[in-house]
Amino acid sequence: SYPVYCDEKKYDVPDSVTVIGEHAFSSARNLEQVTLPDSVTEIPRRAFEYCDKLKEIPVGDKITKIGEGAFAYCTSIEKISIPDSVTYISGYAFDGCSSLTEIVISQNVTYIGDNAFRDCNTMLVIFCVVSSKPIAWNDNWNPSNRPVYFGVNEKEQNIIESHMFPISNVAPKYKEAWVVTMCDKLVAFAEGASRAKAQVSLLMLFLINFVR
Repeated sequence: SYPVYCDEKKYDVPDSVTVIGEHAFSSARNLEQVTLPDSVTEIPRRAFEYCDKLKEIPVGDKITKIGEGAFAYCTSIEKISIPDSVTYISGYAFDGCSSLTEIVISQNVTYIGDNAFRDCNTMLVIFCVVSSKPIAWNDNWNPSNRPVYFGVNEKEQNIIESHMFPISNVAPKYKEAWVVTMCDKLVAFAEGASRAKAQVSLLMLFLINFVR
C-alpha cells in the first residue's frame, strides 16, 4: 500500500505490479497523481477513497473494472472520461466526488452499480455514448438525477473531452471543438475560473445541440 502520510504528490506504481489491493491508496491526503502500469486491469474496492487532492483518476485503456467506492470522496476530481476498456463500474464508485462536473461514459460500459454517482457536484452533467440506458445498469445508478445525455457521437465526445486542452491531454479534432476550447480560455481569462466553468458547460451543451 501507498504510505498514508507520504509527502509525495505523484506516485508511479511499478511495472511489476499486476494487482492493487483494496484500500491501497485510501486516505492518502497528499496524493495528486497516480500512474498505473498496463499490467493492472482493475481498480479494486475503496482503492482511492478519501484521496481528496487526487485530480485525475488513474484509469488507462487496460482497466476493465472500477470497484465499489474506488474513488469515493475524491473531492478534487472535476472531469472523468471512462475509456473503452472499462465494462463494469461498481456501486458507489464516485460517491461524494463533490467537484465532479463532467463525465463521459464509453459505449462498452455494460454495468453500473447503485449510487455510483451519488452526492456529486450539483452541476454534474453525464454524457453517454450509448443511445439509451443499458438494461444491466442499476436503476439507482444516478440517484441525484443529474442531467444525462445519451447518444453522444464522436464529434460531440471530442468537444466534451478536449474543451480544457492543453490542461487535458485530449486535443480538439473538429472546428467546433476548437471553438469551445477557445471560448473556455477567453471566459476563464475574463471572469475567473470558477464562474467560467459553469458558463462553458452551458456553451458546450448549446454547441453540442447545434452540431447535431
